[in-house]
This record gives sequence, structure tokens and C-alpha cells, in this order.
Amino acid sequence: MRSPSYSHERRRVATGRFAGMAILLPFMTRGWAFQTSCINARAIGGARLLSSRQALTDRVPSPQQESHCPPEEEAGREHSEAEPRSFFEQIGRPKYIAAPMVEQSEAAFRYLVRRHGCGLAYTQMLHAEKFAPDNAEKFRRRRFDGVDDEEDRPLIVQFCGNNPDTVVRAARHVEHRCDAVDLNLGCPQKIAKKGNYGAYLLPNPQLCEDIVAAMSRELSVPVTVKIRAQDRESDTLDLARRLEGAGAQLLTVHGRTVSSQKTKQGAADWDIIRKVKEVVDIPVVANGGIETGADAERLLEETGADAVMSSEGLLENPALFDSDLIPMEELQGLEVAHRILSFTTEYMELVKRYPAPMISIKGHLFKMLYRLLECHHDLRARLGHYQCDAIEADVIVHEASRTHTSAYSHLLVGGTSLLHVVGAWTLFTLELVCRECCPVPSTCGRAGNR
Repeated sequence: MRSPSYSHERRRVATGRFAGMAILLPFMTRGWAFQTSCINARAIGGARLLSSRQALTDRVPSPQQESHCPPEEEAGREHSEAEPRSFFEQIGRPKYIAAPMVEQSEAAFRYLVRRHGCGLAYTQMLHAEKFAPDNAEKFRRRRFDGVDDEEDRPLIVQFCGNNPDTVVRAARHVEHRCDAVDLNLGCPQKIAKKGNYGAYLLPNPQLCEDIVAAMSRELSVPVTVKIRAQDRESDTLDLARRLEGAGAQLLTVHGRTVSSQKTKQGAADWDIIRKVKEVVDIPVVANGGIETGADAERLLEETGADAVMSSEGLLENPALFDSDLIPMEELQGLEVAHRILSFTTEYMELVKRYPAPMISIKGHLFKMLYRLLECHHDLRARLGHYQCDAIEADVIVHEASRTHTSAYSHLLVGGTSLLHVVGAWTLFTLELVCRECCPVPSTCGRAGNR
């Protein structure tokens, strides 16, 4: 059953599509309706974060519940004796998960996707070898941006590495600031091949098992693992069993092999995810081939997975998992522009609270605004300029808003802008322009690796 806010937005879109051609009245009607839907969406996001905060509060033991075991026994890591699903249940059994993405999983973006349906988020992948040394404090502060805020939980920190002791030493720096630590066995990039980590450890299952076993034995938080399919199905299934036996409490499976990832040929193999789910008892997260919310539901149904993870899909549409909004693929023209611009303004407001590197800011804006930037080459050039900073990026977002919502009272996150009215443009003209820049997303042809 759809929520009231979904029905409200559906009525808003239907009203806007059949509005008259007069300049001001239709703009004001749809403009204020758009503001209301934005307010509702943010209210829903706030409620989700409050709910998440309450769930985390419930997980904190009361003084009466605290263990009185001897220190050496307590250091024996009670989580290793827990039931396989206890960790997943403790964090609320999240159905939708934001993937770890290099330079793209910073705090501001994690907050954004949490507001729009994600129940669990990962940090970006961290290099254990660089993160572990005691004298690497500066590197750790720059790369790890956990904000110690209940609203940014549950949070899993991901590491890559090929030495059990190094990965453990790296993880100890953050184990008290997250809900679990993840080992990356899925990165297919050339830099991972050069550094001998990620998916290039898969041919060495014994090493993979040793790293997970050391993490599970030595760390105070649960250990999770992210893998991808191997060329031989039996190798994938065998590794999944071994990782579970080594102590992994959650397994994410990407349905593409290293070779298929490189060529970008063919759809993700959801069948191998289903088979992994059948041979292990720990929760399995399905990853790969997600472009829409409907894809996510179909993936869950076909694989029987406990949750679904997205990367590229969320970068382009942070509300991919938000059931309280009309799916992006059902919007047209100005409606797509409104949705895109609401995300970018909301993200830039979050950046003001949780500063992010410019490489992350630019990456997110290029992903979210690409439909608009395909028409506005001047804004694209300014955003891509090496001197563009966060302030200039914010100005670009506002200019894009004025261009595509000239006659709307555009609601910015944190406040309302002035009413911009361009008398020479009619609703019909704006719709034509936006249909050129913002075709229906499902037909835009950007079907890369998700």
C-alpha cells in the first residue's frame, strides 16, 4: 500500500501535466505543490533517521545488561558465538543498502541516501596498508569520515588488503566507530590487480579465509565480506562456504566476474547469487544489475537474498529505494528536472554540514545532473573546471534550478528562494526544453554497471 506522500505526489504530477497554458497560475500551482512534496519527503527522511536512532538506542545495553565476565573472556569477542543472523537482526534487517564507492561514499551522500530509503550504508574502501600504521593519523582523518552520529548508523567500514595482521591492525582504529568491518574481495579495477587486493585475491581462497578468520577472531565487531562471482560456479560456492566458516556474518555477492566487469558485456548473473544463498546460512546481499526500484524488488524475489545493494543506480538517483516518491522512470520533462534539482540542493546543504572533498562533490553533481548538463554545456564546463570549489558548485546548482524552474517558487533545502518568473516562457515551452534535457530515465541509454 502506497504512503500518503506517494499519493500526494501522484496527484501533483497529474495536475501539472494537464495544467493550462497560462504563464503564472499553472507555475504557481505546480510550484507550491512541488514545495509541499519536498517538505513531505524531507519529513519522511527525518522520521526514518529518528527511527534509526531509536533502533540504535535499543541496541545499547543498559547497566543491568552489561557483562560481568573477566576482561580476558570479554576480550574473547562474544559476537563470534552469536547466531548467524544475530548481527543482521541487531541492525534492523535493512532491505536496501548503499554500496561502498571510492570517493563517493562520504558522510554527506550517506545522509542523503539514508533519507531516501537506505537502511545501511558503507564507507568508501580504505587501504589497510596505508591505514594501519600508528603514524598514519593524518591519512586516517582524511580518508575515514565517520561522524559518530547515531543518524549515520548502522555503518560498515570496508577495508582492502592481502595480509591478515595488517587488515586487523587497520580495522582496530575504527572498530569502536562502526557496526561492522567489511573485507573487499570484489574490486575489479587495475589498481587492485597491481596492489593484489580486492577480486584478485579470489583465486587464493586460503588467503581470503585466513584474513576473515583473523578479523573475526581479533575484532570486537562483526565481520562482513563483499565478493563477486568467479568464472567457475563451484569456486564461488566453495569460497562462500569457507568465508562463512571463517566467521563472516554477512556476505555480499556481485553477480559479475572480473572479466565481464571489464568488458561491460552481459547482465549480472543473478542465478549465482541465488545459489550462494542456498549454500550458506548467513544473510546474503545481492548486488549488480540494478537500475530501478522495480529491478531491486525483482532481484530480491529471484535470488531470495536478504537485502539488495546498489552503487551506480544510487549515484544517479539517490531515491532509488524511496517508495514514498514516484519512481524516476515514471516522470517526464519538468518533473524529472524538479526531482534531480531537489536531490542536488539537498546534497549541497548536507555538504555544508559534513564537508566533503571536491572530487566527491563534483562526482555526485555530474552523476545527478548529467541529464541537465547534456543541454547546458556552460554549466558543465564550469563544474569541471579545476578551480571550481564547493561555493562555485553550489552556485551552479542554483543556476541550474533557475534555468529549469524559472517560473516556480523553488524550495531549497533550509529555506525558500525568491519567486523567479520569466514572462516570455510558457509552460509548454519549458516542457519541450526539459523533455529534450530530461528524457524518461528508463530510455536514456545509461545502463552501465550498477
